[in-house]
This record gives sequence, C-alpha cells and structure tokens, in this order.
Amino acid sequence: NSVFSSIIPIPTELITSILLLSKVNKILIFIILDAGSIVGGYLAYFIGMRYHSFIQSRLNELLKVTFLSKLLNIVNGNAGLLLILSPWLPFIGDSLCILAGSARYELRKYLIYISVGKTIKAFAIIFSLASIIPYL
Repeated sequence: NSVFSSIIPIPTELITSILLLSKVNKILIFIILDAGSIVGGYLAYFIGMRYHSFIQSRLNELLKVTFLSKLLNIVNGNAGLLLILSPWLPFIGDSLCILAGSARYELRKYLIYISVGKTIKAFAIIFSLASIIPYL
C-alpha cells in the first residue's frame, strides 16, 4: 500500500489504523510505511523520467505556454519545500513526484527532500493514530 500510494492516491492511514488496532509494533509499522513510501516516491520519479516527452506534451496541450513557464519557475524556485510537503498534498503531491522526474530535477536532491517529507508524514501518521486509537 505504501509503495503504490506515492503513485496512485491510496490512503495509507486505513491500513496503518488496522495494524495499530491489531497491536503490531509501532516501530515496525513505521519502518515498513516509511521505506515503502520512499520507494514509491523513487518509483514516481522514474515514471516521470521514463514518460518525460508524453507528460511534457500533455502539459503543453492543457496549459498555455506562459502559464506553464511561470509554474515551472515557481516549482524550480521552491522545489525542496514542495517535495517535502508533497506527501501531505493529496493528488497534487503524487503528481509533483512524477513532474520532478519529468523535469529531470536533480536526483540526489529529490531523494533527500522526498525522504524527509515521507519520513515526517509516516512518523506523524503512526504516532497521531496511536494516540487516538486507545480512546476508540
């Protein structure tokens, strides 16, 4: 679930809740959720790289060239912050990972930013759900 949630908007919170209710170790859930999410982010990047010309042609068809160039300038200027926040943005966040690959964003930076963002989200999901579940 965590691998594919980086490509297709599938919520990981449901599976995480079930595992927590089943008394599975929180650290084990964290490790699996985080590793799967990071691998999924890498997979999304490589999908963007592989289908670069298709993605760029679709964007050119959908958006005006001036709007697209302004959007790319904003993304390039704030790419690190956007990639760290991308796991929290449903639908848009998944697309940002694919667009980073399509735009040939520097892989090393991408891996760092996406790993930080995915780790923060995994930590927040597990420990916020773990604090709520005992009261249910």
